[in-house]
This record gives sequence, C-alpha cells and structure tokens, in this order.
Amino acid sequence: MEKENEFSKVSASNAKEQAERNWGKLYDEAAYFKSNIAFIADELSFFKILINKYFIWLNAPKFLARNRYYVETMSTIEKRQLNLSKRLKKHMSDISGQLKNNKENPSQEIIEDHLELKIMEEELVKEVRLLKKDIFDLTEKSLEDIKGGHLLG
Repeated sequence: MEKENEFSKVSASNAKEQAERNWGKLYDEAAYFKSNIAFIADELSFFKILINKYFIWLNAPKFLARNRYYVETMSTIEKRQLNLSKRLKKHMSDISGQLKNNKENPSQEIIEDHLELKIMEEELVKEVRLLKKDIFDLTEKSLEDIKGGHLLG
C-alpha cells in the first residue's frame, strides 16, 4: 500500500511538471513570436530609411510602380505587425493569468489562440523576408543605374 502512495505522489508531481512544462513552452514560444515581431518592426524602420535615402533614384520612372508597391506593402505589414504585437502581449498576459490561478493545463481557448498567433507570425515573417529581398534587389538595381549614369556622364 505504501508503494502505491509513493507511486501516486510521483505520478501527481510528474503530471504537475508536465503541465508546467506545457505552460512554460506556450509562454516561451509566445515570447519568441513577440521577439520576431519586434525584429520585424526594426526591419520595417530600416526599409523606410533605405527607401528615403535612395528616394530620388527609386522614384525614377522605371522604378516608380515597384517603389509604390513596396511602400504600400510595408504600410500593410506594419499594421499587421502592430496588431499581432498587441495580440501577443494579451496572449502572454492570459497565459500568466492562468498560471497564477494554478490551472493545470492550458485552456482550449489559449491553445487555439496560440496556434492562430503562430500561423500569423510565420506568415508575417515570410512576407517580410520576401519584401526585404525585393527592396534590396530594387535598391541594388537603382545603385547600378547611378553608377552607370556617372560613368556615362
């Protein structure tokens, strides 16, 4: 009988550890998403500086349509980034609140919200990577034109 009590104590503590790990994993993953989203904000700031620095050349007729598209895309991404940042902050607060209330397992609502936030974060990161590549390509082409213009002029 004594061994059964020991086993149930070990099982109960193991279950509690497992639940805490799940909470910890959710919180850590949300913190990782938040870090990525903060990095995206920095990237967007850098893109704006880059475009402003080369504004004259990027607004040459052959680059104008693409430049406008990138500026509009950055604006859309920035709005999504801000919205996602707010949602992640609330999500992390919800996780903390449930941890403080000693909930054994994450609620279905928190799990579903977490999965949705994960998908949103992954999509946003992919879009920013593509935008970054395109902006760098556009800037590189405009710089090549500048060099070519100086050599010819």
